[in-house]
Amino acid sequence: MEEHKRCMLDKAPCGYPPTLLEQMGRPKMEREEQKVIYSPSSIGGCHRKHSLQKDHDWYVNPDSVYSTVRGNLLHAGMEKEGAPEGTLGVVRELRMHAPITTKYGEQRFSGQVDEILLRRIEGGVLYVALTDWKSKSLIAHSMGEADRRHVYQINHYKWLATQVLGDYLNNWETMAPADAKIYLNAPLSPISRVVVEEASIVYMSMAKQRTFTSDRFLYVKGKLKGEKDSGGHWHAYKPHEYEEVELSPIILFNQGYTEGVIRAGIEEQIEGENALAAPLVDEDAKLMCPTCAVREICVTIGEAQGFDMYQQRVR
Repeated sequence: MEEHKRCMLDKAPCGYPPTLLEQMGRPKMEREEQKVIYSPSSIGGCHRKHSLQKDHDWYVNPDSVYSTVRGNLLHAGMEKEGAPEGTLGVVRELRMHAPITTKYGEQRFSGQVDEILLRRIEGGVLYVALTDWKSKSLIAHSMGEADRRHVYQINHYKWLATQVLGDYLNNWETMAPADAKIYLNAPLSPISRVVVEEASIVYMSMAKQRTFTSDRFLYVKGKLKGEKDSGGHWHAYKPHEYEEVELSPIILFNQGYTEGVIRAGIEEQIEGENALAAPLVDEDAKLMCPTCAVREICVTIGEAQGFDMYQQRVR
């Protein structure tokens, strides 16, 4: 890290300004400060990578994490937004921690929710809606469902909110981390239980947004319609017409199922720290391997272990 800081201020060869480079290292430092070990991103990540990073030198290519910085800038803007009218209030960027029992003893599971909309309190029960903001370089016209990994992630947040959000709100001054934001339109009465009645994943690119929610189908404008003329040239209809894209609802899992997924993920992460896990395959490999900081050593060791490392070699 010291070498990174020196290079950052001394005509960094990567061409990134110090402000962006500083942000690239900040999320990891924040997680360390809050002692985050098990989270949606860690249990859904590559356990082989974490083991290799402990035993080998590695570095992060700024090009591979720039999209994360762009997402952080989006979140930084959103966290300043107050509570929408007609709601009790909103909580932004709250990292919650909840205990969970595993075969390796009790562990602490952590997750930071982008937005928790406080809708109403009835008989001590608080009803909320969760939103997870996602930045994307491009949103395809045909994108009709949320990414599977993101669906699991927001269900992990739902489990956390149901377990401990009431405690955080009842004891905000002593339990909430300093960077969490709460904006209230009205005082909150004591909360005995929390019900997540809706969850949404909102993808945002520079050109458009696409929202997937748990309580209904949504419909958005898709590709521009048209036809080819006798010469084979394509022309748009006049006036313009567009395809309609149906957006599938997010599935909210049963709390027991989600807890089982979290427990299994934590146990796999613990086991991956003690024995080198197998390489990722298929969609997980396609998503995570190209930008992995230990990809080269992973391939070398994997081939020596007898694994087919083709998916790790392909960028």
